[in-house]
Amino acid sequence: GGDYQLSELSLSAHAGTHLDAPAHFIAGGATLDQYPPQRFLPPALVVQAPGEGALPASVLEGLPPRPGWAILFKTANSGDGRAAGGRWREDYVHLSVELARACLEWGASLVGLDAPSPDDPRDASYPVHRALLGAGVLILEGLNLAEVPAGAYRLVCPPLLVAGAEAAPARALLLQGSWEAWAPADQ
Repeated sequence: GGDYQLSELSLSAHAGTHLDAPAHFIAGGATLDQYPPQRFLPPALVVQAPGEGALPASVLEGLPPRPGWAILFKTANSGDGRAAGGRWREDYVHLSVELARACLEWGASLVGLDAPSPDDPRDASYPVHRALLGAGVLILEGLNLAEVPAGAYRLVCPPLLVAGAEAAPARALLLQGSWEAWAPADQ
């Protein structure tokens, strides 16, 4: 009945679609506010990754390296609704440590997945987080790629700006383009 509406938010920095920075697992690691805005606007490749459980490194076979690109894995999590279910499930598709290392070799600046975590939910040592964040690679979790075809895009995923945050919610958008259209001129 007032003159305006006023909402209040209270949530974890790791709720819904969000970005993880190195400070999430790496002592002294960078926080999200230490990155320039363009770091959240990389060219991106969406890869259709079939299978259940831990995705193998072979998912990247035949893909030429693209230093600085984001790589986003579209899995069965998007296909069967696990990505948008709104409740915790331990049967989500995740990355193997070998695939995380392959992403580093590929040159990824950001790795995204349609799951609440890139790690196996039963592994409390978080080896995928540690491998990627330890190399300075950002992690984008909680994507819903159900309607997104595999291919090249421009990823727009600025996080909520919170000083000193190891993670923050992000609105992730994919703009259509081609591999060549988004490739840096010097490659």
